[in-house]
Amino acid sequence: MGRPIKAGEKREKRIEFRLTQKELDMINKTAEKADMTRVDLVVKAVEEFADRLR
Repeated sequence: MGRPIKAGEKREKRIEFRLTQKELDMINKTAEKADMTRVDLVVKAVEEFADRLR
């Protein structure tokens, strides 16, 4: 039994990539300030970027 699903679809797909320490620190600090998880922050950023490209 894993963590309970917060809302919406179950997140079962994974992606892995390398970051510099500076990039990781920026994600961590931004997520903390926004009171979001890192995953939610990255997903929101990608959604907003995709919207701008439309």
